[in-house]
Amino acid sequence: MSHPPSLPPGTPPGPPPQGYSAGYPQGPGAPRTNGKAVASLVVGATSLVLSVCCVGVVGVVAVFLGLRARREIAASQGMQQGEGLAISGIITGALAALISLALIVFVIIALATGNVEYNVDNFSTPT
Repeated sequence: MSHPPSLPPGTPPGPPPQGYSAGYPQGPGAPRTNGKAVASLVVGATSLVLSVCCVGVVGVVAVFLGLRARREIAASQGMQQGEGLAISGIITGALAALISLALIVFVIIALATGNVEYNVDNFSTPT
């Protein structure tokens, strides 16, 4: 059994053996999730939950982020992922915007036609 020759003291080691790296990544690695896709889903889901409070109009932001994310993912040539997140953000954002818009129209019509009865003078406090 032969051993490699020992190096004199103070001599720096040579390059690593073939097939090994010096701790640096070899390739591009796993694809990363697009941040705009994640933001689109978060904003879309949040605006969908809050659409009853007319905050759902923010769903338009989710749609915009989702469309931008899909464009970036397609242009990344496999380096980014998150297509499903972006689509989910687009759908939830659009639904939130539509629900919020419908509620706003409903309130405007109700106020314009006078079918809303709101009278402060008749407010009574319990005694």
